[in-house]
Amino acid sequence: MKAHATCFQDISAQVEVVQDLQVNFLLPPVPPASGSPVGLRAAAGPGNEMITVEWDVPTDLREDFYAFQIHRGSSATNLAPIANLGNDRAFADTKRVAGSTSHYSVSALDVCGAAGVKAASVSATSVAGFAPLTSVAPTSFAATPKVETYAQLSAAGEPAGSREWRTVAGTGNCCEVYVATTPDGRIVDLGGHNVRISADEGRTWTQVVDPLLLNNGEGAIAYAPGGDILGMTWHPYEGDRFDTFKYVARDGTWYFSESPLHQPFADRPWITVVKGPFQTPTGGVSAYVGIVTALGANDPRHIYHITYDGLTYQELALPYAPLPKRSVDLANLVRDADRDWLQPVSYSRVYPVTHGLALLSFQGIVNVGCEWGVLGYDMTLSCADFGQATLPRGSLLVDSNGSLHVLSFAPANERYFTRLVYRTSTDGGRTWNGEEHPLPEAYSAHWENTDFKVNARLDQAVVFLHAQSPSAASPERNQDLAYRFRGVSGTPWLSEVLRLGPVDDPDRTGGDPVAGKCCIDFVTVGILPSGHIVAGFTDESRPSPLLLGIET
Repeated sequence: MKAHATCFQDISAQVEVVQDLQVNFLLPPVPPASGSPVGLRAAAGPGNEMITVEWDVPTDLREDFYAFQIHRGSSATNLAPIANLGNDRAFADTKRVAGSTSHYSVSALDVCGAAGVKAASVSATSVAGFAPLTSVAPTSFAATPKVETYAQLSAAGEPAGSREWRTVAGTGNCCEVYVATTPDGRIVDLGGHNVRISADEGRTWTQVVDPLLLNNGEGAIAYAPGGDILGMTWHPYEGDRFDTFKYVARDGTWYFSESPLHQPFADRPWITVVKGPFQTPTGGVSAYVGIVTALGANDPRHIYHITYDGLTYQELALPYAPLPKRSVDLANLVRDADRDWLQPVSYSRVYPVTHGLALLSFQGIVNVGCEWGVLGYDMTLSCADFGQATLPRGSLLVDSNGSLHVLSFAPANERYFTRLVYRTSTDGGRTWNGEEHPLPEAYSAHWENTDFKVNARLDQAVVFLHAQSPSAASPERNQDLAYRFRGVSGTPWLSEVLRLGPVDDPDRTGGDPVAGKCCIDFVTVGILPSGHIVAGFTDESRPSPLLLGIET
């Protein structure tokens, strides 16, 4: 958001004379309205019965500008405001009847609500047939939350009382919960083949059931701009299936689509949503894209798949030749509240940065001439050139203030780590603040069993990990831990460490606590608007040990 301004009344011709003081006060005039957006364009798609509108920001836009206002009508002379969009530069207008033509214009608003001159109108005609859609109505999901008490540690690792958690069994699948949170307080999980949703911090639940009634899916889910939700599930155990879910906030409907892709993944998929605008292959504009990553493919150049409409995917293949370089300035990023929610699971290796730009981590995956790649507005891939800045190895998040956050581990380049390292930068990577913290006792962890989220508005970051003991004789072989940091938009500091659940059953590791398969394949974590943590973890005292825990 731009600079603040004072709103003035339209009484510039009035002069108030205070007789006793013999002083004249001239009230300041109304400021002129903000400049007009330029380059307005509209195109059908990328989804069914959808039109996407995009525009550019003029160089003379006033400093106190704060929002764009969208106007729509049946003709260029019959336009009415339909939405205010903050500082977005694209708008996806859904529920446009196929074959109908809509006209659009955009104006800028200042902090007083004064509108600038509308841009010259444009029009587009919506079409159908982008994806075979099925609307799916949510149904109830039988869940019996249970309140459990787990240990709390101080930043120094000393006992510091306990914390209550609301635990829910039966979400996810056999071995993992894939959880995301939304700005309106929803918890969504698609660790398996059905979507589970709670709007009251886990007290009650609904679900969106896969209409094909398949089982044993491995799913992923993420929040998208405007309140949409993107989900997908891969069925590696019941044939060649890749199916997608999408919640469209504007019409309050869940949709399901059968994907034509065949065996695109070799292991658990991960989904990331990147805010646009982005160009689509058909020449349109998408307000956001979803990117699914699946490591373990035979050729690591084929680990990414992308969707422009949230339901249909195509491959985003990496070239065999080295990528060209592209300059990327991570300083002075536009503030955007969505970035506190558009945060991927650490293992995804796709990291949203700003509108129409994401960084891709190629570290340890593929040699394309760099460790950090850039995906830009025009969907071209490049190697990132950060100039005088540096970007440490690790998982990257960018918060709503534009601060950078990197989670990495020590010892570096080891399969298992014993210390986590959390760094932040407020100047685009030119300088970094950081803290290093050892895992308690003799625990170690694999980086796949970690996740990381930041919320600048709530001034906290959470690192969640599933730690293991290196000793087969240890009575505490595995432990789920949540590290909470404060001061995250400046110099972060560790405020507390939370333990969840008793240790895992040693039988589940196959007798080898390090090389053996742990009873939870990976972890995901989220932060609710209340500041409470949501995470998937295990509790061997329960008949169904895989749980979703919500801090109370």
